[in-house]
Amino acid sequence: MYKNEQQILKIIKYTPPLFIICLGIIITIFLFIENKQTFEEEKTRLVNEYNNANKARIKEKINRIHEYIINTQKNTKDDLKKELTSAISSAYRIMETIYNENKHKSQEEVIKMIKDALRNIRFNDGRGYFFIYTLEGMNVLHPTLPHLEGKDLYNYQDAKGTFLLQEMKKILSNQDETYYDWYWFKPGDKKTQYKKTGLFKTFKPFNWFIGTGEYVVDHTQKVQERVLDFVDNLTYGKNGYVFVIDYEGNFLSHIQLELQGKNAFKINKVKNEVRQILDVAKNGEGFLSYVHFKKPETGIPTAKISYVKGLQGWDWAIGEGFYKDDTDLAVSIKEEELNKNFTRNVQNILIVCLLLTGALIGFSIYVSRLLEQKFQKYQDEIDNRLDENIKQHDMLSQQSKMAAMGEMIGNIAHQWRQPLSTITTASTGLKFEKEHDILTDKNFILNVDKITQSAQYLSHTIDDFRNFFKSDKNRNRFLVSDLIDKTVGLLDTQLRSKEIIVHKDIQDIVLINLENELIQVLLNLVNNARDELVKLENQPRVILIKAFKEEKYVWITVQDSAGGILKENMERIFEPYFTTKHQSRGTGIGLYMSSQIINIHMSGDLTACNTSFVYEDKELVGAKFMIKLPLEFNQ
Repeated sequence: MYKNEQQILKIIKYTPPLFIICLGIIITIFLFIENKQTFEEEKTRLVNEYNNANKARIKEKINRIHEYIINTQKNTKDDLKKELTSAISSAYRIMETIYNENKHKSQEEVIKMIKDALRNIRFNDGRGYFFIYTLEGMNVLHPTLPHLEGKDLYNYQDAKGTFLLQEMKKILSNQDETYYDWYWFKPGDKKTQYKKTGLFKTFKPFNWFIGTGEYVVDHTQKVQERVLDFVDNLTYGKNGYVFVIDYEGNFLSHIQLELQGKNAFKINKVKNEVRQILDVAKNGEGFLSYVHFKKPETGIPTAKISYVKGLQGWDWAIGEGFYKDDTDLAVSIKEEELNKNFTRNVQNILIVCLLLTGALIGFSIYVSRLLEQKFQKYQDEIDNRLDENIKQHDMLSQQSKMAAMGEMIGNIAHQWRQPLSTITTASTGLKFEKEHDILTDKNFILNVDKITQSAQYLSHTIDDFRNFFKSDKNRNRFLVSDLIDKTVGLLDTQLRSKEIIVHKDIQDIVLINLENELIQVLLNLVNNARDELVKLENQPRVILIKAFKEEKYVWITVQDSAGGILKENMERIFEPYFTTKHQSRGTGIGLYMSSQIINIHMSGDLTACNTSFVYEDKELVGAKFMIKLPLEFNQ
């Protein structure tokens, strides 16, 4: 088509619509100016109402959370005593049962049976244990410090100078049991003694007392973790959440997980706003305005109003806020009402414009079709060729995806086996105990927690596999380390069952590209390595995954210790339908599609070679696949 003909065709196509659009814009601007003043007044009123309502809402919520934590603090001591009472009661019943059932045996035998029964019992996440002393201060049992057994500790003094065993003798001479606070070393720490709260109970047949305790700091930490778990679940909407920061500047709870556990004063972008928050909290409570470094929904700095309240017992700042730009949501409602009047004023004009536009567009389409018919045959031939190529590529891609799906279904079976077994065992145990009327609240809660945790694990696992099969072709920002962890996690059960060690050496790199496609490639490379490694006998089975940045590129390498690729096969491994596996194990399209994804879809490069590496002072030889991707993707 000649240049003048192209210009005429464009004029016929685009001039009428552009003319009508310009006319509509002029009319719209005129009417908009007329209503602008009224709209601005309404907007100011709405902003004030919105801010006041939200301030009242967040203040009420923070006060309720603060009250909940205060009540939890008050109940901490009572809860600890209940735990200690339950533990000592169970241990005492064991001692009493052993003693009553073995009176015909010697005292030494009965003592040994009691010590053996109690020595390995642990509770409170492994921190809790039982110890036994004679009332004269001789240690009978101490599971964590067995060298004390048989020693006289009657004159032992704790960090506060208290003669603990002497105090116990005085107290237990007048009563069977007592709660007591003392100081003791933590396991593995011989320098500092920490305060413990414990329960001591006499065992009169042997003139003993049995005791157990919990470090106050550990119990407080457990209660704090429970409170933080509660706070973590208080998110709502897209941007609503409660945050908790201690007075040292550490993030204890935050919707942005990358901040949790980190110190704000070491992060330039948040330290100023955290200083403001802590200043308010240390003075009691109050509202403050600041620019939050990243709004969850948009990821950009946004003005925010927060209400903060200090929790003086634990030195926490608890707060919640709302973003000022969300005011636009309320304003948009009024704007819609104003637009109704605007619409009525221009409705007749728009109808005429639309009819005229439709007629002109129809005419321009008719003329343009006549002009374009000459090129239709040529275009059809090109399209047919392209369709054939696309169909062939789609067929190979589908085969590759189906092969990956087969692998994933196998992975799901392996990943689900253990949690399903846990759920079955827990539910069967609950039914048995209920039928025999031996079900306790503690066992019921414990088993329900197991079932809940296993169900959550199943849900998390199926989400990971579902995400893998999403057909989203949009390029997104992701951490290479997270992507590799996700890939290895999908195959974790199969790799561990084959005694395959995955060693990772990964730098913190942010990449913008096709995340799911890269996962598919890495899954294929790790699966190929696994299939070769299982053939090894009496040799280390190792997969080494590295990720590092070099100039403007990211390198991801997958290396195994399976001996390498045969020289005659090296040049053909990326060809379609070429495979060295049995036909029941491979289709020969995995590496081909991997190279297509990396080289064509992701503008990268996928290569392979044989090389060696050292693992645990042993030189290993195998294949090494190298993925090279640009840090910044350019189409």
